[in-house]
Parts: sequence; structure tokens; C-alpha cells
Amino acid sequence: MKREINLGPEQVKAILLAARAFSLPAYLSISLMAKAGLRVGEVAGLHQVWKPPRNYYLKGLQVEDLRDEGIWVDGKKGNRSLQPLPKQLIQELRDYIGKRDKGPIFQYHHRTLERWCLRAAELAKIEDWKLVHSHRFRHFFITHVARIAGRDPFKVRDMARHKNVSATNTYVAQLAPEEKQELEDKFVQLFE
Repeated sequence: MKREINLGPEQVKAILLAARAFSLPAYLSISLMAKAGLRVGEVAGLHQVWKPPRNYYLKGLQVEDLRDEGIWVDGKKGNRSLQPLPKQLIQELRDYIGKRDKGPIFQYHHRTLERWCLRAAELAKIEDWKLVHSHRFRHFFITHVARIAGRDPFKVRDMARHKNVSATNTYVAQLAPEEKQELEDKFVQLFE
């Protein structure tokens, strides 16, 4: 059975602080995955990826796609959408980009981002830090959006940029222990 870790808000904050301490591109990249749910390939690009029935190439985030309300993201299935970003993250990206007006925002291989995730988790002293791979930040984002959206699968699907709502159901269906306890407490009240 595959072991996974579900990150909480305090763990993600600690990882972001650790990432900022050793690399601004690491911090910004992990922020984009944790705060906007972007995939590693959408942030850094994926090169020469083959997946039947066709080959695809993701160029990563581009300077010219950054807007005041978010960033245009090329998805792995050929779709393109505007993903909202927190205002502070937009400003941090603009500061990082500087005077550049086109080209990739980040210039590193996607496997570098995977290593940064592990390094930041280790520095943040996360138990089971070896399980903190890049997709855990997307999972964190989607799970918490589901809680905020009242588990509406269609709102969550749109924020996650899933093509099919069945991919979203995994995140919508997972209740946190405190949510389970709250539901149990409400149910028990029926018998009081």
C-alpha cells in the first residue's frame, strides 16, 4: 500500500518559510502549488513527456501570462485557463520577474522542483518529510477548497481545473477528522 501524507495549514506554512530561506524560486513555485493548486508541470514545464495517445509538452508558466487577477495556465490536457492567485503572490512573482516581459517565469527542470519540496519539508521538520512530493501541495489546495466551498463538486472542479467531476470527487469525499466528529455530534443530538 502506498503511503501518503496529508499536509495541514501549519505544515504548509512551515514548508513555505523553509523554502523561502534557501531559494526564492523554490518558495514561489511551492506557493503556486499550495495556494493555487498548480501541477508541477504547469509551474516548471514538462519536457518530452509521452502519454498515449499523444505526446505533449508543457512550457511552464510564462511571464506574459501573469495578470492582475491571476495567471493563464496551460493544462496537461491542452486546456488553457485563468487561475486566480492571491494578490501578494502576484506581487512576489512580479518582483521576481523584474523587467522581463516574456519567456518562462522559472528556468529549471521539473525534477528540481520535486527536490525542493523534499528539502523544504525536511528543513521544516515535517514528520515523514520524504513523503512530501509536489502533488501533496495540490492535494492540500483542493481539499481545503472543498471544505470552504461546502463540498460542492462543481465549484471544486473549476478551481482544480479538472476536466471531469469524477476526478474531483476524491477530494470532496474526504472528511477531516474534526468534520467527522462534528457530524457525529450533530447526529447524537437527535437522541438527546
